[in-house]
Amino acid sequence: TFTGTAKIAVKGINTGICTGPVSDTLVVNIIPYPDKASTPAGQILFCVNSANATYTITPATNATAYGWSITPTNAGTIIGTTTSAIVDWDNTFTGTAKITVKGINTSICDGLVSDTLAVSIIPYPDKPSTPSGQILFCVNSSNATYTITSTPNATAYQWSITPTNAGTITGTTTSAVVDWDNTFTGTAKIAVKGINTGICDGPVSDTLIVNVILYVDKAATPDGLTNFCVSNPTATPNATYTTTATTATSYQWSITPTNAGTITGTTTSAVVDWDNTFVGTAKITAKGINTGICDGPVSDTLAVNII
Repeated sequence: TFTGTAKIAVKGINTGICTGPVSDTLVVNIIPYPDKASTPAGQILFCVNSANATYTITPATNATAYGWSITPTNAGTIIGTTTSAIVDWDNTFTGTAKITVKGINTSICDGLVSDTLAVSIIPYPDKPSTPSGQILFCVNSSNATYTITSTPNATAYQWSITPTNAGTITGTTTSAVVDWDNTFTGTAKIAVKGINTGICDGPVSDTLIVNVILYVDKAATPDGLTNFCVSNPTATPNATYTTTATTATSYQWSITPTNAGTITGTTTSAVVDWDNTFVGTAKITAKGINTGICDGPVSDTLAVNII
């Protein structure tokens, strides 16, 4: 258990009775081993190819220097001989690295190795697939869901929609829901990126373009002849009717009763082929449609008399 300075000397003796002078003293130092070093402290989660990181311990009793180590050796290099050391991470390493340290007294007495600090190095997520979902809406449509396939190394996802006034997008998984703004029309762009363990953001996906279009205004009352004479067996001649509606890309025409004849057309004009025997009042209406999905209100009725 002795620690401290010991002095050793010697003298010669002749025939048991003649004692010579004592030699000069040899001073011998007995030093203690350092205490076990504390567990290293520092960041324990990184993205691959992160910047250098510093780790520290509290001073270990009787330590005059410290020996740091990192395993596996391909995780990076650790440099330091004091209570702090710097790790230069390998640019490609992913996995778990273990950092330990021991105190050293006067270069010869190594203390016990500290407990291990485990550090995780994780990869960035891959680029997600392009979001999938409906790409054409009428203004003030109900909420819409968008999805992607699972992205390698992503534990969560961050969705975005631009412009911000298009609506709000909610979701942290492979699906998200857009609540469209009630008044927005135009082009919205939806994208997503993967995130690994809350810190490693992957690249943003390609953009999904979504168009939000206006409903059509109420169509004008159909215009055309309103009085015909039935002439059987000579057929009542076909008649053309016209209308117009703002933002309409096509039109839907109707005639009632259905036995009055057939009406044909998807533009601002339609042709009625009158039934040869119908007598009475027929009613013709039209409505505009925008891009096949957004129907405007039905026009006022045009009454046509067949006598």
